[in-house]
Amino acid sequence: MTKEEKDAADSSGITNPDLLSSDPVYHAQELPIRSVCYAPAGWYSADWPNTGPPVGWYFFYGTLANESKLAAAMWVEEPLCLRPAKVLGYKLMLSGDHLALADGPTAAEIRGKALHVDLPMQAQGLRRYVPDAFTTESCQIHFVSGDRKVIDGFTFMWDGTVR
Repeated sequence: MTKEEKDAADSSGITNPDLLSSDPVYHAQELPIRSVCYAPAGWYSADWPNTGPPVGWYFFYGTLANESKLAAAMWVEEPLCLRPAKVLGYKLMLSGDHLALADGPTAAEIRGKALHVDLPMQAQGLRRYVPDAFTTESCQIHFVSGDRKVIDGFTFMWDGTVR
């Protein structure tokens, strides 16, 4: 308490012992908002593990390859760049109302479309787009037009549960 505060308390007749204590009072300093606003891009994820769905190439098949629904799920307004593609070693099964990808014969071929997902937020949107009985799995995507290259990517597979 400052000398002026003590004098004011004495003259007003306040005898509250809390006001007369000699312990200093500390106030939390406010941090300026700009300290976070001016942080470099990506600072928040530099040391945090990514526990969400991965970014990269995704293979879609059946109704999952619907371009307008994919764009809405990923919060994208511009047209998506879906490329004709296929995966080998899988088969399609019916899981409820949805076609589901499951392990199949080695030579089996499933045709669909591939899309590159750039942002974690878009990958999370895709995860919410597919039914709960599907898991994100690694796969090799074969492009069927253009350069016809094979790349590592992801697809949504049936997890084997009946709901």
